[in-house]
Amino acid sequence: MKTKFSVTQEHIDSGEPANASVCPIALAIREKLNLNSVKVFPSSVRLDSHPSYPLPRSAQRFIVRFDQGYPVKPFNFVLEIRKK
Repeated sequence: MKTKFSVTQEHIDSGEPANASVCPIALAIREKLNLNSVKVFPSSVRLDSHPSYPLPRSAQRFIVRFDQGYPVKPFNFVLEIRKK
């Protein structure tokens, strides 16, 4: 199932660089899917006890810029989520 996520300025302001659980992308996914645990890595995301899912290039670039302290802007991305 393809799901669109929106990383807002609020997610960016609340996010913490180099923190897999408090990355703005993790915050956006957790909010939309109402999950307890979301961990974002440089090229993938782990949702609760599901396997890891690859992140699109736009999300990967966002993570690198955010973690390195560069300015980032809100953006949208689509993630293919498989049901258990």
